[in-house]
Amino acid sequence: PRVIKTEPRAVEDFEIELYVEDPPGISYIDGRTIHLKKGTLLCAKPGQLRCSLLHFKCLYFHLSTEDPQLVRLLLIFGRRGNNRRD
Repeated sequence: PRVIKTEPRAVEDFEIELYVEDPPGISYIDGRTIHLKKGTLLCAKPGQLRCSLLHFKCLYFHLSTEDPQLVRLLLIFGRRGNNRRD
């Protein structure tokens, strides 16, 4: 399929994604390039600006929470290793 770049958008809720197939894709979050491949786990956070190069396959869910402990954990998720497996 043809490569398509999505329009940049502000993330509204936590977006947690697990990429389940190769070929790899690319996501851009706040100007950082994240190479997506099978096994990559990504967490985009509210307020971040993101877009992606399609096509890829992933499992995902969007989460809205006001629980301060969960928010704190999700905000630190991905700081180590730029949201990818080490």
